[in-house]
Amino acid sequence: MTEEQKVKIRRMRLDGNGYKHIASTLILPLSTVKSYCKRNGLVGVGPVVAMNNDVSVQLGLICRNCGKRLKHTAGKKKSFARTNAENNIGIYMTEEKYD
Repeated sequence: MTEEQKVKIRRMRLDGNGYKHIASTLILPLSTVKSYCKRNGLVGVGPVVAMNNDVSVQLGLICRNCGKRLKHTAGKKKSFARTNAENNIGIYMTEEKYD
């Protein structure tokens, strides 16, 4: 299946088209269309698929442009400066009073 066919399947599912219609329009096996839709979260009744897609985009679960699932990774752990005495030398200066 080409990338162009994948885009067309996605667009047609979000427009509310069924698996059979998509398969016959794109001249693809029905099982190929179904498995692609299942892998990419496009299963269910057409209008419901479109609604679920909109919600998933708003929640940041899928890309609004290509529809691929987004993988959220934990951010880089923050590193803090060490607080031992060696690192604190010179930070606090004391004023010497001259009489």
